[in-house]
Amino acid sequence: MMALTAISDTTSTPIRKHGLPTLLISTLTLFGALYSETISADTTVFAQSNKDCNLKSGFKSCSYVAGGLVLSSVSPDGEAGGWSTSSESSTGFNLSIGHHFKPRIFGEFTYSDLGEAKLTNSSSAITGTESISYSTASIHAGYLFKDPKETFNTYVKAGLSGIQNSASSSRIPYSKQNTILPSIGAGIQWQSPTSGLFVRAGGDYHSSDALAFNIQAGYKFDFFGKNQTTTQTKPKPRRAVKKQQPRRVVKKTITRKPAVKKQPQLRHIISSIVKQPDFAGVLNGVDFKPNTAILTRRAEFVLKGIARHLKKQPKMRVEILGHTDSLGITSKNLLLSKTRASSVRAFLILEGINGRRMTAEGVGDSQPRATNSTEHGRRANRRIELRAL
Repeated sequence: MMALTAISDTTSTPIRKHGLPTLLISTLTLFGALYSETISADTTVFAQSNKDCNLKSGFKSCSYVAGGLVLSSVSPDGEAGGWSTSSESSTGFNLSIGHHFKPRIFGEFTYSDLGEAKLTNSSSAITGTESISYSTASIHAGYLFKDPKETFNTYVKAGLSGIQNSASSSRIPYSKQNTILPSIGAGIQWQSPTSGLFVRAGGDYHSSDALAFNIQAGYKFDFFGKNQTTTQTKPKPRRAVKKQQPRRVVKKTITRKPAVKKQPQLRHIISSIVKQPDFAGVLNGVDFKPNTAILTRRAEFVLKGIARHLKKQPKMRVEILGHTDSLGITSKNLLLSKTRASSVRAFLILEGINGRRMTAEGVGDSQPRATNSTEHGRRANRRIELRAL
């Protein structure tokens, strides 16, 4: 009887016994767990924008769909009734649904049509070509090797595949298959830096007789609605607020000066640098307008205090180090950190500090002091340090 060698070898296993129902139950279990985790996730992780789950702006739990072309090699083993394989290469298609529920971990269910193996008969009395077609339903857990924000990435996945076959004619004696086997896959991924669009190219191994290379295009989206806080910010309230002049006057309290408690911190940093040449102090309060090197008012206030203390130590030379979080492109983060450090140096020069006493350098996102997976950690990593030379 004509059959796949890899399948016939597993006939006595528990997986083989339960067949495709096992795969269906496993699929429902996995996606049920993913749904529960998504519902219980901290809503502060999800931004109101980027509803297409673009991971460049920080991790968001999101779903995706994908589909594409399959180039396969399917080869029934053996010969029966004079029928044997004449062509193993074929084409088909696949469809996937998945969920990205950790920064580098995803789960997905895929249906693949692997095409068909062509068969011819050695007997001159039997003419024509027949075929045996194959399809798989797979459930996989996958892992991305690089940070999800990277445009190009590589991945691996592993799980179970249910393989089925069917013949094009009843005159072909073959072994009907409906079984579950372990399967693995690997490939590369490109992700759009501005949307949820992605493209994958990779290979899947279902058995020694069923191999597939596939190219998929897909899209990540917020299926569970966690990125959409209820839209109560309609135009009406905004217009009403604008017409109420007294409210605008009350809001003027933004000109509030930063807490004076920064002054003891500044004295501590300067004195520590004098006593410990390798000491590096983080200048809390020295921050910038988003994605620029423009100092905020609070930052200027803090730096004026730094200038006063540096004037009391005229022989001390310092290095100004700029740091960023890991969001965005690494090369741009490095340039931004250098520009911000230079901006701090220029301000201190305007405050009367000799420029020859200071150097400015940026290290980008290469020296984090906290995790970049949370907003609190990223805020801590965006900093300016003062180090003795």
